Amino acid sequence: MPKNKIARKSSKIDMTAMVDLAFLLLTFFMLATNFKAEEAAKVETPGSVSDTVIPERDIMMITVNDSGQVFLGIDNRDSRVTMIKKIASVNKWQLTEDEVKAFSLETNFGMSFSELKQWMNLSPAEREKYTQKGIPCDTLINELPQWIMQGRYAHKEVKEADLRLVIKADKNTKFPAFSNVMETLRELRVHNFALITTLENDPRKSQP
Repeated sequence: MPKNKIARKSSKIDMTAMVDLAFLLLTFFMLATNFKAEEAAKVETPGSVSDTVIPERDIMMITVNDSGQVFLGIDNRDSRVTMIKKIASVNKWQLTEDEVKAFSLETNFGMSFSELKQWMNLSPAEREKYTQKGIPCDTLINELPQWIMQGRYAHKEVKEADLRLVIKADKNTKFPAFSNVMETLRELRVHNFALITTLENDPRKSQP
């Protein structure tokens, strides 16, 4: 009798569905991920044992580098657009849409009002290379209060939420520069803020 032959099945696996799934996941993560923007000032924060986590949204950050230069940033782009328009209105500036867009792309900045319009009209490559000297914040010229006030008003208008104020100062920042920032907040009656530090081991927890 003839032997019955068993049909050989193909070992080839259709990977089309897997490839589609991989691209869907990649697209999702690209759209959902918030990429960390490059900071205008690099600082090395002091250490502490506090493990309180700073929220990632609705943040206004004041940065003070080791030279005492002051920078400010707001995480929400729409709030930055509204803020610069409010600043322009108070100071009676005429801004173009391109200038407003250029400012809105800068997550943190530090320059005087007199430099601002010139900086806005630079090309993206030129703005990236531009050396920002910090927002004037001393007893002679202090432009920081306007930025803080208009930034808070703008964010409230855009998101109907309060900005959480955080201060990020370099561990080598001289006290007068830090004191100028604190005095500005005191004059604005801003008493709730957080200091960003680097987490260190708590010696009390290591004791038996």
